[in-house]
Amino acid sequence: MYSWQKKNEIMSKLIYKKESYSIVGALFEVYNNLGSGFSEIVYKDAIEYEFKQLKIPFVREREYNVNYKEIILNHRFLC
Repeated sequence: MYSWQKKNEIMSKLIYKKESYSIVGALFEVYNNLGSGFSEIVYKDAIEYEFKQLKIPFVREREYNVNYKEIILNHRFLC
């Protein structure tokens, strides 16, 4: 199977195809404008801007507890 056939097979199975294309398009827009080399916060700001322009709902840096064995660790994970 050629790589483009595998890609087409994967893309045909997407449940939220339109939404996925919009998100990936926003990410490429950020990369095409900024390139590489900036700190993470710059890309977060740019992605937030693009998502708002496209009216893509999102929550930025939501806090999650990290479970380790039978305890919750003191530090939180931002995603």
